[in-house]
Amino acid sequence: MQRVSYYLFIFLLIFCPLAFGTVEPWSLTVMEFMAPLALLLYMVGSRKGPGSWQRVPGLVPLLLFLLFMALQLLPLPQALLALLSPAGSELYQPARVVAGTSSSSSLWLPISVNPLATAQELCRYLAYGCFYVLTVQLCSRYKRLRRTMLIVVALAAGIAFLAVIQKFLSPDKIYWFRPVPGNATASGPWIYRNHFSGFMEMTLPLALALFLHYRPRIRYDISWREKIYSLFTLPHANLHTLLGFAAILSGLAIVVSLSRGGTISMLIALLLFVVLLRWTGQVRRGVVPLTGCILLVLLATTWFGWEPVVERFNRMTNSENVLFDGRFLIWADTMPIIRDYLMTGAGFGSFIHIYPLYRQEMGGERLVDHAHNDYLELLTDGGLVAALLVFCFLVSIFWQSGRRLAKRRDSFAKLLFSAAATSIGAILVHSVTDFNMHNGANGLYFFFVCGLLVAASHTRRRGGARPSYLPAQQMPLFAAGLPLLLLLAITSVNLGMIQATGLLRPLARVYLNPNIPAERLAEMAAQARLASAKARFDARPPFQLANIATFQGDYELAKQNYGLALRYNPTNPAYLAQAGLYLGQREEEAGRVLLTAAAKGERTNPEISKDLADWLLRQGDTEKGLAQLRQAMTMEEGRGNFSEYVALALIHDLDLSAMEKVLPQEAQAHIRFAAFLVKQGEEEMAATYYLRAMDLVAEQSSKARFFTAPYYFFMGRDDYDKALLVIRKGVAFHPDDANLQILAGEVYRKMGISYRAAEHFRQALLISPGNSRATRGLAALEE
Repeated sequence: MQRVSYYLFIFLLIFCPLAFGTVEPWSLTVMEFMAPLALLLYMVGSRKGPGSWQRVPGLVPLLLFLLFMALQLLPLPQALLALLSPAGSELYQPARVVAGTSSSSSLWLPISVNPLATAQELCRYLAYGCFYVLTVQLCSRYKRLRRTMLIVVALAAGIAFLAVIQKFLSPDKIYWFRPVPGNATASGPWIYRNHFSGFMEMTLPLALALFLHYRPRIRYDISWREKIYSLFTLPHANLHTLLGFAAILSGLAIVVSLSRGGTISMLIALLLFVVLLRWTGQVRRGVVPLTGCILLVLLATTWFGWEPVVERFNRMTNSENVLFDGRFLIWADTMPIIRDYLMTGAGFGSFIHIYPLYRQEMGGERLVDHAHNDYLELLTDGGLVAALLVFCFLVSIFWQSGRRLAKRRDSFAKLLFSAAATSIGAILVHSVTDFNMHNGANGLYFFFVCGLLVAASHTRRRGGARPSYLPAQQMPLFAAGLPLLLLLAITSVNLGMIQATGLLRPLARVYLNPNIPAERLAEMAAQARLASAKARFDARPPFQLANIATFQGDYELAKQNYGLALRYNPTNPAYLAQAGLYLGQREEEAGRVLLTAAAKGERTNPEISKDLADWLLRQGDTEKGLAQLRQAMTMEEGRGNFSEYVALALIHDLDLSAMEKVLPQEAQAHIRFAAFLVKQGEEEMAATYYLRAMDLVAEQSSKARFFTAPYYFFMGRDDYDKALLVIRKGVAFHPDDANLQILAGEVYRKMGISYRAAEHFRQALLISPGNSRATRGLAALEE
């Protein structure tokens, strides 16, 4: 059994990095199934030999951390939830409103604002925990520990070599067959270069430790020729050379990936490795080889070229030469989340759902799925409780391992301890600017090197009655039931999600409309119910069932399932808006609460704000309705169809002057509205809005086209003074635009100021030599 367990252990170490970093449902399912299975097999095999189970350092804080994640899924009374997570309790207000006033006080809700995401994260961390325990147990024997290290280093070297040649031969495809999105930069099997660098940072120190361990012992009283000859003939000399090449290749791959965080973390890790070697008394045998490896990495990078690396680091500063990155904006928006969910967090995996409520600067349609800082995201997801437990886990393994290592003289143990500690330090440094712990393979390898840290300091290399200094104990029979339960629970969650997705996929392709026969609606409803039974915590099946119920005319069923969907996902703007529009037809308060929450949760989707504006105007709340219309127009940044906004205002008996309260204070919106007024024959009002637009134009954000429409409008009315006012501002903001120069020349020619017209025509020819319009303008002046 233990042999099979070890084979599964090695399989996961190889599979997870190669399976595109284990970020997809299928690869995560394999990892989450195999890790508890391997631990179960080991525990069953351990029953045959007394004392074959080693006590695991840090197990108590690790179990408490996993238990806390499970508690985030536990429904709590409203009063207790408001005490532990006031912001989370407030976020569930729409779900309470849908449930009804009479039952809202008895509605029990979890701490997590997205239970499904938290359940999936719990499955992932359960697999990590099993793998950590398994690493400590399996690597408690020296031969198995050494074999595992060699396999991991060989794998890392192969991936590094793949990444380097793929960088130049196939940068747009992983393994030469799988394309990557246009906004991604693949490195090795990873679609994201920073995650690739995170993996290499953890394996590079392991290669260096083995490189130093297998260093041949060369006599110093012989000639240089004999020394060089001995270097290739002594025992382990070839292995020493190969391990050095693997370390150099790993370092080169990090630099070539152009990951700034990875390169900085690697340099800090190398410095930390030297410090640890000095602390463990191994610095003499390590300084010269490490210096040689670093020099060879720099030499290899020079051969590939330093220009891309330098250019990548130059992007860390803005035009004012100040350190700046888009991550800073995300971090600033993340701070209020931490403040509001300080103690217990919003639920693991919930960042992508909670962040839109706090986003200020990012705007647009960009999806922010992680905080790009594992420490900040740990606080947003788990609060101070989770952060304290993680800190206790790391302190526990370092304290117990360091204390044991201080009593040992084994050079291999000291080298491997230094390497494992460096690997942990490297990924912890990189986590300041990225989210490596949310990558399946990198998370697994983090817990693997934590296990190596323990094994390195406790595993005995030479003889003795026991293979490890870890206290051996007889494992209770019932303990084997724990990984079995985990295996069943993880399998149930993953298979349920797969089945529910398969059931919902055909339903998502159906456009619900009143012409669908009742029999077909009943079949679809049954399919949605089955999907809901398969995947607990998944909000998609009840939401789909609620939508079907609206066409079946079953108001109560629709209300019940809308409420269930909002209990599972209270931040989804689409769910909130759809439920608000439907329930608001009968329950005014429910519609107001739901639509307001939808607009707050999605500040980049103008359609939701328009729906809320329409509902508010129907309720007679004109002031708030117009404010929502204005917000919708601001989201569209002048790209919207003004006819649609005006039509919405006219439907509710509002005149065109009401649009003044709707228009955002930006030039483009006023220009487009003025163009709409021209089509409606309201030229005097259009002239007013064109002039207001000119007052709102800012030099930094202006575009040449902002001035052409007002110019032609005033020129068409023979109002040359206002046309000149418009075009002079345009020329002032865009002096290198030949078209604006020509338009200025034409208005001066119309006004009879020939010398000024000639100046602008000549300036246009300087900008665009041979411009026919400017040439014709000058010719007309000469005539």
